[in-house]
Parts: sequence; C-alpha cells; structure tokens
Amino acid sequence: MAIAIMAYFLGWSSIFSVKKVEIAGAPTTAVQAEIENRSQIEVGQQLARVNPQSVARRIEKLAWVKDVAISRNWLSGVVAIEISPRVPLAFFNSDQVPGQTIDEEGELFSLPGYTNPDLALISAKSPDSALKANELFTALPEKFRRSITLMMAT
Repeated sequence: MAIAIMAYFLGWSSIFSVKKVEIAGAPTTAVQAEIENRSQIEVGQQLARVNPQSVARRIEKLAWVKDVAISRNWLSGVVAIEISPRVPLAFFNSDQVPGQTIDEEGELFSLPGYTNPDLALISAKSPDSALKANELFTALPEKFRRSITLMMAT
C-alpha cells in the first residue's frame, strides 16, 4: 500500500511537478528556444515523468551540442539543462552552406542565430583541410591575419 501511495505522489500528483526549466550554456536566444522545444519538458509535468537520459539524447542530436547534462531538483521543482556547445573555430564553406562552422575537432555545424564578423572564413574540400588552413592562419602574425578576409585550402 505504501508503494502505491508513493507511486501516486511521484507519477501523478502535482506535489512533485516541474515548476521551472533552467537552461545554461545556450550561446544565443535562438538556441535557447530550440533547446526548450527539443527537451519536451512542460511546466506542470510530473518530475518522475521527466527522463533525463531521454531528454539528453534528444538534445545531443543537435550537431552544435558537444555535451548536455540534465538534473531534476525534487524539492524546488527545477529541471536544469546544462549545454556545452561546440565552439566555432571558423566559418566553413559558408558560401555553399550558409552559417556552417567548424570546431577544433573538425565537426561541422550551424549554430542558430550565431554571427561573428571576426571569425575566419575558410573554404576547403574537407574539414581536415580546413583545420590545416586554420593552423596556418593562426601561425601568421596577427597584423597580417587581420587583413585576410578569406582563406582557401586546396
């Protein structure tokens, strides 16, 4: 009987429900909105019905997400989503795929709402070539780097 009462309180009662969803690490407001949508967590939903692993898997499918951690606070009703986004190293072939960037691991992604006029534009046949071009670019003197607007690697 005690188990049934406990199951009711956890799974159906509004005592342990989501009161707030907090998202940390979202680099843009567009990203925050996308994470909220992807999480499928609603205020008022029972905390026991929020599966952190399922939420994390849905969010990790986004190419720009490097890592995600989900936690539930049973006392406050807060579900915390901590995002570690990939950090754009340069725009990669953005003439072919607008907004596409590359990170230091060679992963390609587009970060919703992201703009950075200071980020290098690299045009290359492959992510590996782009990383090599970036190595060359960062080895150049800073004054010379500032005067470069586009690098092409072949």
